[in-house]
Amino acid sequence: MSIRWTAGLVAVLIGVAACGDGTSSSSSSTSGSPSSPSSTIAATSTTSAVPASAAPGPVLPDQAVLPVMLFVNGIVYDLAEVPAPEIIDIGQSSLPYAGPPVFTEEGLLVATGESYDATVTLFPADGGDPVELARGVGSFALSPDGQRLAWAEPTPTEPGGETLLVEVAFPSGQVLYTTTFSGFPFPDVDRPVGFADVVTYVGDNVLLMTGDGAVATAAVWTPATGRVTMASGYGSGIAGNTGGSSVVLSQGDGLCGVIASIGDDGSVTPPDGGFVNDTLDCSASWAPTFSLDGAVIASAGTQGETGPPILLLTSTEGSELTRLPIKDVAGQYFQPHTIRWLDNETLLLLASSFDSSRTEYWDEEWGIWRCHTQDSECDLAQAIAFSPTDFNQVALVDAAQ
Repeated sequence: MSIRWTAGLVAVLIGVAACGDGTSSSSSSTSGSPSSPSSTIAATSTTSAVPASAAPGPVLPDQAVLPVMLFVNGIVYDLAEVPAPEIIDIGQSSLPYAGPPVFTEEGLLVATGESYDATVTLFPADGGDPVELARGVGSFALSPDGQRLAWAEPTPTEPGGETLLVEVAFPSGQVLYTTTFSGFPFPDVDRPVGFADVVTYVGDNVLLMTGDGAVATAAVWTPATGRVTMASGYGSGIAGNTGGSSVVLSQGDGLCGVIASIGDDGSVTPPDGGFVNDTLDCSASWAPTFSLDGAVIASAGTQGETGPPILLLTSTEGSELTRLPIKDVAGQYFQPHTIRWLDNETLLLLASSFDSSRTEYWDEEWGIWRCHTQDSECDLAQAIAFSPTDFNQVALVDAAQ
């Protein structure tokens, strides 16, 4: 689906043991008053976006027309036009922690600033001034219908820290629910770790990644009840999107993908990911993403641990459908980042690659590959070439469904 910007926005912007409960407290609000100063929702105008020129420069050599927007080191490009105009310059994002910019009917939703201390801002589609929605944010997610926004505010308090989970109505910013997450009790662990990241919405619930190291686990926050339910045996770092109540979670802290379903009460089926035998190929479970009709899961990785890059298509029942070779990967090591279905047969893959000889972590080759479920391979549709300046941030702009 091609995303088109309104004239007003262009004018302004160019000029993630058994199930249990975490230690938490919850409150709901109908007055719109946040429960902490850091989650103040105010119609406060921020500094206007830096004007951006219309020339893409060296970022998109031999540009192809693609129905997506691309974020590269602070600038959003609209690839539906040639040359791709620079829609907005938002500066350094909080990627990869907070998540990519999200395009909505109301405008562009972005998180900028330092990691785990981000500012969430809406650049309105009607051409109004940018609106600051929250500060001190570690991660955020917009519901598929674009009506609710959830974020996490981590606080490094002693002994194990805690995280304020907030859900608001979007775009009004009226606070709906808040929950303070203080961590799960683990055997042989002196103190709970109250860190949490928001990953994605699953129905009315919010998938979380909680804890750290040996006590890291996926969890499900049910905002209406304030319950945070441990998803025992699961991690959530590879979750791309959801298909109704279904989501692909990592098995423990590994990369093997498990197709799981999340109930209205936050319960996860199968109940313990560590004992699931049927998983997606562990070498090709990156960025699992459901097709628009929810019938197929696309993920990417390599053919075995050291084989060539592939796109893996799997049915929602877990049966492998096909593998498509990914052609023209420049580097020795292949890293998929995002899969975006354009329709139920065509998708785009954002990925990077690098060689063992690189001297800086940002020294990577980036590109967008186009794949069709009936084709024999994925072709490089767009190379992305730029000179990093101490940070390397590339993402496909997300979109509310």
